[in-house]
Amino acid sequence: MKKLFLGLALAAFILAPAAAQIKLDVKTKFLDKFEIKGLKHGVIYYLEQDGLKVVEFEEDFSVWLTDFEQNRLEGQRYAIKFKIKIEPPSLLKEGRVLAQKDVASEFPFEPKIMDTDAGFLKFIKAKIKDLKAKEDIQAMQIGRLAADEIKALLAAVKR
Repeated sequence: MKKLFLGLALAAFILAPAAAQIKLDVKTKFLDKFEIKGLKHGVIYYLEQDGLKVVEFEEDFSVWLTDFEQNRLEGQRYAIKFKIKIEPPSLLKEGRVLAQKDVASEFPFEPKIMDTDAGFLKFIKAKIKDLKAKEDIQAMQIGRLAADEIKALLAAVKR
């Protein structure tokens, strides 16, 4: 009996983090879907690398990537801006905002950057076949930044 109790306690300890895992659905507006598909998948990759679960249904929160703007700076540098919104689950449209952040960053077009994360490169190529090299780099660098911002917003929402 003591072994059974110990076994059940151990199973509960091991399974508790999986049961408590936050599930997110990363969303974009329909008109932005093709313009920022690389960025969206970059965000998904880095959220999953950080232990969050990204789903399409039965999420705990919807994460909206909106108002995307990109400008070419001098040389091979690009500036981007977009909003991240954390909302209650929704099927198709934005709703009540629980937390929001405007994100602005720059990134260089340097193809060698992709060599720093082989897992990301494999993931993004499997998801999107026709992504240009600049979009790969944007997805990697800005996806990582956005995932970090999303985690910070989630921490504020969960308080």
